[in-house]
Amino acid sequence: MQTRRIIKHCLYFSLIVPALVFRTLPCGAQVTVTATLSDPAPSPGSVFEITLALNGETDIYYAETEVSYDPGSLEFVSVSCTGLTHGGISIAGELQPGLTGASVSRTEPLPEPAGGPFMLLSFRVRNSAFTGITLISFFGPGILDSAGETVPAGAIDPVSPEIPGAITYTGLTGPAFGQINEGELFYTGAAVFASGITDDERIICQVGVSAGDSDPGSWDDNLWSDMLFEGYDEDHYLQYSAEIAFMRPAGEWYIAVRSSLDGGEFVYGGSGGPWDPVDNQCARLDIIARPPYRYTVAEWDFDDESYAPSVFMPENAASHVTLTGASLQGFSTGASGLSANSNGWDGGADGSKYWAVDISAGSVGSLMLSSKQSGSNTGPRDFVVEYSLDGELWYLVEGSEVAVGNNWSAGALDNLPLPGVLSGRERILLRWAMISETSIGGGTVGSVGTGRIDDIVISGVNPDPVTVQVYPGDTNNDGAVNADDVLALGTWWLYRGPPSVWTTGDFEGRSTEQWITADATWADTNGDGVVDHRDLAAVGFHFGKSLGGGTKDGAGPLSSVTVDPSGGNGKVGMMLATPDMTGLRGIAFSISVKDIPAGMWEVREAYQAFAGDAENDDILDFEIMHDDLYEAAFTLKGRGEDIKASTLAGFQVVVPEGWTEPFSVELNRATISKGSGIAMPAAGAELVPAGIVGTGSVVILGEEGGLLQRNYPNPFSSVTTIPFRMKDTGAVRLEILDMKGSLVSVPADALFTAGHYEIIFEGSTLPPGIYLCRLKASGNQPEVMLMIKSE
Repeated sequence: MQTRRIIKHCLYFSLIVPALVFRTLPCGAQVTVTATLSDPAPSPGSVFEITLALNGETDIYYAETEVSYDPGSLEFVSVSCTGLTHGGISIAGELQPGLTGASVSRTEPLPEPAGGPFMLLSFRVRNSAFTGITLISFFGPGILDSAGETVPAGAIDPVSPEIPGAITYTGLTGPAFGQINEGELFYTGAAVFASGITDDERIICQVGVSAGDSDPGSWDDNLWSDMLFEGYDEDHYLQYSAEIAFMRPAGEWYIAVRSSLDGGEFVYGGSGGPWDPVDNQCARLDIIARPPYRYTVAEWDFDDESYAPSVFMPENAASHVTLTGASLQGFSTGASGLSANSNGWDGGADGSKYWAVDISAGSVGSLMLSSKQSGSNTGPRDFVVEYSLDGELWYLVEGSEVAVGNNWSAGALDNLPLPGVLSGRERILLRWAMISETSIGGGTVGSVGTGRIDDIVISGVNPDPVTVQVYPGDTNNDGAVNADDVLALGTWWLYRGPPSVWTTGDFEGRSTEQWITADATWADTNGDGVVDHRDLAAVGFHFGKSLGGGTKDGAGPLSSVTVDPSGGNGKVGMMLATPDMTGLRGIAFSISVKDIPAGMWEVREAYQAFAGDAENDDILDFEIMHDDLYEAAFTLKGRGEDIKASTLAGFQVVVPEGWTEPFSVELNRATISKGSGIAMPAAGAELVPAGIVGTGSVVILGEEGGLLQRNYPNPFSSVTTIPFRMKDTGAVRLEILDMKGSLVSVPADALFTAGHYEIIFEGSTLPPGIYLCRLKASGNQPEVMLMIKSE
């Protein structure tokens, strides 16, 4: 208990004890007490001390004080004797939050009055302390001498330690362990406390993911990425989040967090708090690899009223569903869409009546079968699936027995495993055979009882899957995105394979399972598992990009044509041709124009010339102008037969009208694709002027307003129509010449009045190639255009 006594009269007296004589303070005198900080700027988490000391000599035996402080910033630790009270006793206790009483006492009097330290108070700065000055105040002190009398003492000035800004807590807030499937996202969180700092821009918070469980302070910088600041919680902890599984392969991963204030040293955190190898270790995430992709070997849904497969590997394009013993009755309502319908199943209990398919497994294994059967009440009920490798010996597929109902669920097989002996077989026969005369209704199968089958799916996996990197847009895997990549889209049109685990629009490597038809893997630019029109987007977005930063064009042009535009109208016709007939299904090329400033020329009316009879829906076409280069591609869809041609494509080069200076048109690259899937340079490809007049200059002909119009079709196989018009009556001679200038035919040589005319030219006897059509009309300069004769 604190003792307070008031002295009303001043006296001088001597206290006599054995061997000790003390003199009290003069009347009205008092001692002063000072408080000194051991650290004027204690960091969060650290302990500092306050020393109370007498500034004058006195007989001190006991001292007390009450200490007031901010309990949100400071935690009282202890009181201890020191100096004048060394070897004594001490005690302290909280009176209320933020107010602690402390006292120290000697156990025997001082030998003589003295001054100096007498009490040591210890405080810890809380990790959650706000940055800035915090005030510590004292009430008292109360001092007693060895006689128990009060020693007058003045008030103690408060002390004000300044807590510096510092990160005092960093830890993960997500689960200590997580497990996801490859391709799923995973979010983790983190909390950071930085001495109450509210400016989040001063703080960097990053999450690290490592394949090894070790001290995150030793991890490479490339394993860390920034987290997203989400705000503050009620205790002023900064909250962060990040997704950490995107594009990450399957495996075991370890997660930690680190933070830094104002670019200072990083503070590392684990699961639940500051990282340590025992209590707050790294969190763990297991990413489970997805199973190998299951290819559709063949699928029949009958929705197009056909017995041909709706989805198939190339080997099974002609694998139709057949029916033996019973009668096909067209198509009826199915499990989804339409189904194959039949009757005439009576008398087939011996297995002589069955649905069947004849397929190839290609190179896939672990085959599975799904199918659905239904029928009328008098239709067949009991079926089994059998397989054969030669059509002679048939074997039961275990677990294939079904009792068909007049619904689509009773007679369904769902991913039934087929025998391992069928894996990788070039020929497999499967049949759904009737095995009893019992009808769906429980009677005997009737002649008009119907049996239906729908949604047949045979699937398998690649027994040796390989993971490869796909760069979106680089469909031919040559490291560059250009018009050649459109050829691969045509070659592998509608091919199907494993979709990518992850899809991204960036031009960066994306891991995926290599398709069984390996070259088709890279044509699936968007990673959806099918090559189609959607894959052109990545070619456009990343056009001109390459892994090495360069291009795939050669050091010099493959062909160059110098043009003298004098007297022309600014339009020059060009053809891309080869000296010999070439088998191809697609052409891609790149051209440039020299001696004309960039941006002052363009290409118009580009067209393919190697497959003149092809419908527009059968051809993918692409053209782009970039970096003063023009690139184009034309390719047939799919891997059909090659078309032989020597003229591959045509186009117009348009320059400013009135331009009179010579310029050159250069062919930088010409690539053809073949039905085999191979793409290669077009051997001997060169540019050929589309029209030549007597002076040797090159002009475009067949323009609106000219006499000679473009023939159609062009290219042509046997017959083509040549239009022309006459402004006035005059003599007209129409000549067909080969590329050497030799006269081949004269379709017209007569007098024509003003008007429009069309001359039918029959050229079936001409060999395929490039021909010139020249119109000579009285009073006019001869006009020439290019005609292409295909096979």
